[in-house]
Amino acid sequence: MYEIFGFKILTKKEQKERDEAFARMVFPNGDAQKKEVLEHLKKEIPGWDEMELLYLYASVVQGMKEKGQDFIQALGRMKSPGFRKLKAEETEALRRIVERYY
Repeated sequence: MYEIFGFKILTKKEQKERDEAFARMVFPNGDAQKKEVLEHLKKEIPGWDEMELLYLYASVVQGMKEKGQDFIQALGRMKSPGFRKLKAEETEALRRIVERYY
C-alpha cells in the first residue's frame, strides 16, 4: 500500500486479498451460498438488478457483523438519495433471507 495526497492506494494483490476477505465474511460458505442467496433475493425482491441485490444484502450483513448493528440499523445505512428504496414487503423478504443465512 502506498499513499498519494492522503489517499491510500492498495496494490492489486492487497485489493484482491481485501475483496476475498469481504466475500468470506458475507458468504462464509463460498460461491454456493452466494448463488443460493441470490436466487432467493431475485425470487423475493423481483425487478431489482442482481448487483443491486447483492450490494444490498452484503451491506446489511457487513453492518451486522462488523459494526454490531441490528437489521434495521444496518438497513438504515442504505438510505442514500441514489439508492432505490425497499417497499415494506421487500424489507421483510430481505430480513428473512438475511436471518436465514446470517
